[in-house]
Amino acid sequence: MSDFPGVLNESWEVAQLDELWAEVKPQYLAEIERYDFEEMSRQMATLWGYPRMPRQDDYVLVNVPNLLDAKYTGIGAQFGRYYYQVESDGASSYALNMHEYLHSIVNPLVRQHFSKAEANLVKYYEAGKDGRYARSYQSPLSMTSESLTRALDYRLRVKLSSNADAFEAAEARIEEITAGGLTPTGPFYRLLEEQYERGSTSFAEYVPVLPEDIPPIP
Repeated sequence: MSDFPGVLNESWEVAQLDELWAEVKPQYLAEIERYDFEEMSRQMATLWGYPRMPRQDDYVLVNVPNLLDAKYTGIGAQFGRYYYQVESDGASSYALNMHEYLHSIVNPLVRQHFSKAEANLVKYYEAGKDGRYARSYQSPLSMTSESLTRALDYRLRVKLSSNADAFEAAEARIEEITAGGLTPTGPFYRLLEEQYERGSTSFAEYVPVLPEDIPPIP
């Protein structure tokens, strides 16, 4: 122990951390081994094919199991060339976390073009801000980014899945999210399906038009 009251000896702390890491390391390695890197590559190819754009980054993807956090929690974090997928128990599909990665594409485009339909999108925000899915998105801009990301995520899930029930599952989930406070999600999902996917413009070219096409909220 330290000679100073209330201060732990640094070498003792390091020794304790080493012992703890040795104890839990097999669990973390087992989680990492569950990742399907071939599936991750397939998802990345489909993800960048959908926006009809060349890949805009050269990120090195790093998977970080977070076994100490609450279940179903995930974040994406970029530092330099590295993009970290940090996922707790239940949050991982053991492949690409498309939702978090899509934010790196969607957020800059929404910030750039938000003002084009701000008045309409603010009305969507006011209608949904008290919903349970909107609690972490308490501004019109953040709600718009999250809603478009979720709509894009579920369109990609439908296209990537070979499950015949994937379409119905996506429809039900989009309806739930929209009713739960992220009110632009459903309209964005429909516009992607019925307009964007039938056209030939890139996603970067379509995003400036998308907010203008969203119907007035009832």
